[in-house]
Amino acid sequence: MHSQSPSEPSGADRGAPSDLSVTTRRAVSLRGQTASPGIVLAPLHLKDFDLDALGGRRIQRDRVERELERFRAALSGAEQQLAALRQSVAGRLSEADLRILDTHLALLQDGVFIADVERLILEKHYALEAAIAKVVGDFDRIFKLVQSERLRQNAVDLRDVGIRVLRNLAPEPVEQRSAALAQGRYVLVARELSIVDMFSLDNQHVAGIATEEGSLAAHAAIFARSLGIPTLVGVKGLLEKASEGLPALLDASEGFICFDPDERLKAQFQRQPRPAGPTGVGGGQRSTRDGVEVELSAVCGSLPEVELAARAQAARISVYRTELLFLIDAERPSREALVLHYRAVLEAAAGAPVTFRLLSHEADRSGSRPGLERPEANPQLGLRGVRHLLALPALLELQLEALLLAAAGQRARLAIPFVVDLGDFRAVRDALVAARQALKKEGLAPVDDIPLGVVLETPASLWGLEDLCREADFGILALGSLSELALCADRGSPALAARFERLHPFVLRAVERALQVAAERRFELTLVGSALERPKDLELVVGLGARRLGLPPVAFGAAAATLAELRLDHAEPKARAALRAGRIEELEFRAENLREGYLAR
Repeated sequence: MHSQSPSEPSGADRGAPSDLSVTTRRAVSLRGQTASPGIVLAPLHLKDFDLDALGGRRIQRDRVERELERFRAALSGAEQQLAALRQSVAGRLSEADLRILDTHLALLQDGVFIADVERLILEKHYALEAAIAKVVGDFDRIFKLVQSERLRQNAVDLRDVGIRVLRNLAPEPVEQRSAALAQGRYVLVARELSIVDMFSLDNQHVAGIATEEGSLAAHAAIFARSLGIPTLVGVKGLLEKASEGLPALLDASEGFICFDPDERLKAQFQRQPRPAGPTGVGGGQRSTRDGVEVELSAVCGSLPEVELAARAQAARISVYRTELLFLIDAERPSREALVLHYRAVLEAAAGAPVTFRLLSHEADRSGSRPGLERPEANPQLGLRGVRHLLALPALLELQLEALLLAAAGQRARLAIPFVVDLGDFRAVRDALVAARQALKKEGLAPVDDIPLGVVLETPASLWGLEDLCREADFGILALGSLSELALCADRGSPALAARFERLHPFVLRAVERALQVAAERRFELTLVGSALERPKDLELVVGLGARRLGLPPVAFGAAAATLAELRLDHAEPKARAALRAGRIEELEFRAENLREGYLAR
């Protein structure tokens, strides 16, 4: 799900993606995948480090000792940088995130890595740079061939460490960079996302990042999300189009980078207010222009986001994604570590209720999911969400026990992802009862009662919503996943991106029915999804009757501004007209002609 940075234009003024494309038509733009949302206008800075270019350069025998001394000095410098970096971000990142830096520190002290480099210098007379490049390159090539995402991440971590040591051997001359670049106000462009390059020389993080390759689950991507750095990965053709110092607009929320934007687009960006953060934006109950109350709740995936939500006065945390701790370490986190993390989330919410969404692991490129022996041919329709949990009972038990312990005395709820029918719901409900009994046998004190809801993202769950309403305590309608499954279209495919620029009218019909069913049965239903960050789609769902909306906390300001200008007597007829559209392209046509009476019937 993408979100909006604090510096993004307000919802009242910002156009839909189609409007932006008009202003940027003369400029070159490329699309990628959102690793961390946000928008920034800044010059490009290329820091692509090509290990292969270092080659196999050799040295004379009498220079061996000098190369070994250089290696020791570079290792020491890299350790000092990492220690300083860890200290500088300690207050902003969770302990789980900080362990990524601990992994890098451990690799700097790894005896195998050091011995391999020294052996190439001593026995084959490699220059230090060439020796490091060979060790890292050999390791990288081996593990790129394996199916394990964890082992591939090990290769990326070692590459990061190798590059950090190499940068200490030949630091980038500050005089070659502009004042803006020296202060960290640049969009970093690289082949792969690297923690090494996410910070300037004084450990201040860069304004934005765009890479030609990279994984959304990589350690550097997790780091970027936690620090709130707008980041786009998988931008094909990026290095070919980018050049040093070229002005660029990186919109990681919408998933594109625009090179040398024209004056109209720059002016549009620069006119918008730039609050320092969502503090004081005023979440919770918001009103439309004609006094209709709409609840804004927060969708979060890390502790810093929960803290932002609390400062933004979110009514509650409508979705807390629980995958982060399971992505960082090779081994599953312990129950104790999960309990501490979940308690920290509840404390950071400052008394607001928190809905923890149970694990919903995305499959990697091979179709593999953590804990499963074989990759899936069609992971989007395979052991996804609750199916994955039920296929791994020990994993489900671990998370449920940790949540039951953390929730004692707190306002917590649980939501089951990717529910299809009552069988999915009842299986987790039964597992919850069993987990509570197991904890009591250990002499522990789990919470006696915790609301259990469903995430509605499959068409079947909407068809059977009446049945789910009778047993579940609440529902969360995930607009993005529902659109993907209803339209049979991959949100990550650039070729299909146009299908997700607006909520499809047929999806809107499903949303309307879900809202009607929920209202009739007094069932709490919250809508979440990136579509709510688009003012025109936000107006449509409010016009259909949605009164509970979940957004990333950084998007509260724009959503509040949109709601403040929205009138229900305008939104309702627009929504009714949208329901009659037969394709996305008709949405605007019907809205524009509504006032003329052409489409009144």
